[in-house]
Amino acid sequence: MTGEQARHAQRIVEWRESLATMGDAQFFELIRMYLGELKSPFNKQNLIEELSSFLRKPDNKRKIAELLSESDIEVVSAVKFISEATPRKIADFFCGKFTFSKLYERILNLEERLVLYKHGDFLFVNPHLDETLSTIATKSVLAWESCVEKENTKEGFRLSPELLLAFAAFVSENGDICKADGSFKKRAAADIEARFQCGQAPIKRLKDAFENMSILVTNSSGSLSVDMPRFRSFAHLPEALQYAYIAVSSLGRFSRRMLVQQAKLLIEVLLSVRTGFTKENMIRTMYLATENTRRDGGEEAFGATGRFASILQRARKTEAEAESDGQKENAFDEMKRTGCVFSSFERLFDSALELGLLRIRGIDCDKNDIFAPISGIGDLLTPPSGTERKVLSIDAAFSAMVFPGRPLIALIDLANILELRKFDTAVSFEITKKSVTRAFNAGMTEEKISEVLSDACMHELPQNIAVSLDDWRNSFSSVSLFRGYVLRVSEEKIPLVTKNPALAPLIAETLAPGIFLINAESDAQAARLIAESGLDFIGKVRTAEKSDGAAEFPVFRARMIEGCGEKKCGNITSVEERKAHFDKMREILDSMDITKEERECLLFRINRKIVLDESQLKAESVKFAKIEAGGMDFTGKVHIIEQAVTDKCPIEITFASEESSGVESVSGIPSGTEKSDDDVRVSMRISGSDDIRTFSISQATKVRRIYDTAFRR
Repeated sequence: MTGEQARHAQRIVEWRESLATMGDAQFFELIRMYLGELKSPFNKQNLIEELSSFLRKPDNKRKIAELLSESDIEVVSAVKFISEATPRKIADFFCGKFTFSKLYERILNLEERLVLYKHGDFLFVNPHLDETLSTIATKSVLAWESCVEKENTKEGFRLSPELLLAFAAFVSENGDICKADGSFKKRAAADIEARFQCGQAPIKRLKDAFENMSILVTNSSGSLSVDMPRFRSFAHLPEALQYAYIAVSSLGRFSRRMLVQQAKLLIEVLLSVRTGFTKENMIRTMYLATENTRRDGGEEAFGATGRFASILQRARKTEAEAESDGQKENAFDEMKRTGCVFSSFERLFDSALELGLLRIRGIDCDKNDIFAPISGIGDLLTPPSGTERKVLSIDAAFSAMVFPGRPLIALIDLANILELRKFDTAVSFEITKKSVTRAFNAGMTEEKISEVLSDACMHELPQNIAVSLDDWRNSFSSVSLFRGYVLRVSEEKIPLVTKNPALAPLIAETLAPGIFLINAESDAQAARLIAESGLDFIGKVRTAEKSDGAAEFPVFRARMIEGCGEKKCGNITSVEERKAHFDKMREILDSMDITKEERECLLFRINRKIVLDESQLKAESVKFAKIEAGGMDFTGKVHIIEQAVTDKCPIEITFASEESSGVESVSGIPSGTEKSDDDVRVSMRISGSDDIRTFSISQATKVRRIYDTAFRR
């Protein structure tokens, strides 16, 4: 037996258990509806086997499927594809389409029609119907791609390496741009509007995302600065992953696991779209995708080797550490339990749209906006290329233009050298003394600045650029202000320090013979020097080793979502065909010579879509029960009400109206009775509300039992 066969057999057992654990009234009513009159002695297991035989007949399975309406199929599909489905969870999924009460009634109806069953706290599709429903209960019923009626040819804003470069250069130049609450200061907002054609909104998202990923850090003065080592590790990611992390991180600061899973979800949804989704269907697709979210091994993501492979190895190590901390659960599960998952997906959708990962492709025949991903999203999943195009143009007036064609990792050093002027169709910068001084402060030498500019430039650097760099370097080095740790050694030990491979690179400046300024930011960092230098005759002085931070931005594997991007499936039968079946069953019922109570009960079953063929229209299948009493029949009225309390069945009470000469009828489910010396009063929850009212049975002119589903809990 295969694993799938074993699982199917287990589900059959669970379905039988769900029947066996029903209350007797509920169970026997269900059996009578499908198998007819019960003959004593009763044996539940034998009756369950007879019902299983009824369901195994191809004609019965086919008829059950044919009588499913479009809304029925949607609910069945949701139960099929949503794990641990409950009425509340299904209602959340269909928020805006069904009210909870309407959905609950439909689920009860599908249970009594043997399509769904409840085992424990969760809903499942009847395993006897798996094959029959496989072609109609699909993911495309829940979230389908739309046909575009009218195309939108307008190209909108989108993220790009040039934008990230421009933003990093802008923040490096203007760190003091935010208020205490994170919003832009008035002057900074005006500056952003003037420099960025896209306006403030995407720049605000970019700022929030970089802060939440710790690429932007706040210094002691409250200004923002770019953590270049961390920015560099971020730039090593494939472009699509960069954008996905930005879209997710713009919404808040997430745990590593949640960040990865939401970014992966976004990429997979974008990869799976062909023509386009409405917003509602795209959010539903996100939800369905999380039902099958699994962790993928990083080493298989892109077949990387060398440096890229080492990044993945560090990512896997961090992943393993997370697992050891007990974080194995899908990160979306808690969101689903707390009911905030759909609002989270809507925010993610809005972020992707505002950042240009999604665009409005057009409208459908109902005038709904149809959204599709930017073109070529799959191509952006490859790692940055090793062969870079020349994209920089510098003129003699120190103006610079950066054109598209280079990945972010090949542009990142320019953020320290260039000063942003305008981000538009092309990105314009300027090389100024202030911007080059910023590069010197970041540790770049004159030679390094020239190398970076020459590597990206489409032509030779203008001569005056080289001259100005030399002048600015002389000006910068004429006065130096140092902060760090001073190492003093005797003359004979100087070579041991200057030639030590661990210590020598950390010498920032030789202040005098045997006196060195060491790059160390704290005592703890400095104390690590001795252990790594191997020199036991000096104090512990060394700056903390800068890691590339790549493990903080793991590379994951993304694939198309199974079943996503299909057209909506149709029903097996039309509305007219289903109506014809019910009309035929009513005609047969009308021709039968039966009592009023039997006719009413069988008509109730037809209207509830329980009757598959005329063999189920048998008067013997109706349990005799008095359903109506009135006038002076006080005992009859009490009996009907008490039976309704036991069966949790609704009743209708009619009494003389105090406001008119007529009568008034009230329906609801009775919860209990209270006897007094000369009367009995019934408490009843009024239909359609949560109001509970009490009525006198002696004053009721008529009490009538209303047929209701046996599955009401």
